[in-house]
Amino acid sequence: MRYNIISYFIFLGIVLVFNINELKSQIFDTLRTNTLIQITKNHNSLQNNDSINNETIKNSFEKTELNLDYLKEYWYDTKAIAVSPFKTSKKKWIATGCIFIAASGVYFGIDQNLKNWSQEKRNLTSDKISQRLEHLGNGKIAIITVPIYLYGLAFKKPKAKRVALLSLESIIIAGLINQIPKYAFGRARPWSGESYNRWKPFNFSEIYTYNSFYSGHTTTIFALSTVIAEEYKHIKVVPPIIYTIAGITALSRVHDNAHWASDIFISAVISHYITKLIIKKNACSKNLSISPTLQFNNNIGISLYYKFSY
Repeated sequence: MRYNIISYFIFLGIVLVFNINELKSQIFDTLRTNTLIQITKNHNSLQNNDSINNETIKNSFEKTELNLDYLKEYWYDTKAIAVSPFKTSKKKWIATGCIFIAASGVYFGIDQNLKNWSQEKRNLTSDKISQRLEHLGNGKIAIITVPIYLYGLAFKKPKAKRVALLSLESIIIAGLINQIPKYAFGRARPWSGESYNRWKPFNFSEIYTYNSFYSGHTTTIFALSTVIAEEYKHIKVVPPIIYTIAGITALSRVHDNAHWASDIFISAVISHYITKLIIKKNACSKNLSISPTLQFNNNIGISLYYKFSY
């Protein structure tokens, strides 16, 4: 329990530190990502954009709020993920093929050897380190989204709220999808003593022995890390730091003899892909909003706001 609390506060601290830089880059990001076009009956009034309520503009660009629409996105995003393979471009299919080839190389060339090597080198110190890392991939880490969201709500930090809600959605959806191959393929756990190529599909009688593929811990940590890395990518050090933490956490599962190397490789790729789709879908929705406008010189027209995805 003590390690759980330490792990939560480590990630919470990382997110809070990143938010310090948000104020510095807020104006730049807004100018870079948003275009405001105002259409009025009098074209001369286009020069009077200062009269537009800034709060209205801000709210039109704020993407993620904890409401019924957010909960509906779970269903819509899951459907989008399910049909995404059928809408994939040729370029992405080529990338998928390369990933498959790489995964096959890990499966046939590394799985058994890395398992044997990691268990030979395993010691008390590495066990203690791995024990701490295990909590970062545990599904319970999702609870960290609560203080992050409350922080954003209390201090009016839209990005903190967005990170919290996108992280929670990504962890839940990726985690649920993770369960399908886990029990459908029935791959033997390394600790079972079986070979790396031992599979028993739909073997519910030995469900805990044959559920190695995918890795739940890897899925969780990469879902969380992808959101943080994407939302704070304007801070150049964030993605490498976050993905390094995620990678080490995933490798700890090999160290613990809980997963094969190919389990964590595929799980990391799929979790990253799912989370990127969720982020992209949320960034693209409701980009366009139109509202009536009354200028200080009594000109009446409409305001059209458009946010470019990034």
